[in-house]
Amino acid sequence: MKIIETHQFHLAVSMSDLVHWHGSGDDDFEANREIQSAIELLGLDADINQLYKKYFYQTEIGQGDVYAFLNRNEPKNLFAIDMYRELTD
Repeated sequence: MKIIETHQFHLAVSMSDLVHWHGSGDDDFEANREIQSAIELLGLDADINQLYKKYFYQTEIGQGDVYAFLNRNEPKNLFAIDMYRELTD
């Protein structure tokens, strides 16, 4: 029997931890480097900064979607993010 090595992980991160702030303006932030690096290592095309802006600036409370990003060459590589915005967010 051939053994196939595989890795699976689940990571829970609050939306506010997706970025690091370096100023006091609305756009004075950059993607969390560790999260962005993990996404790039999986070969996914997900823009953390854009997801952050969409969540906090474009999504009304009580609305939102789940987004899934797949690697076309490695379809088992997946990044899913729940963008539903609750009252306490």
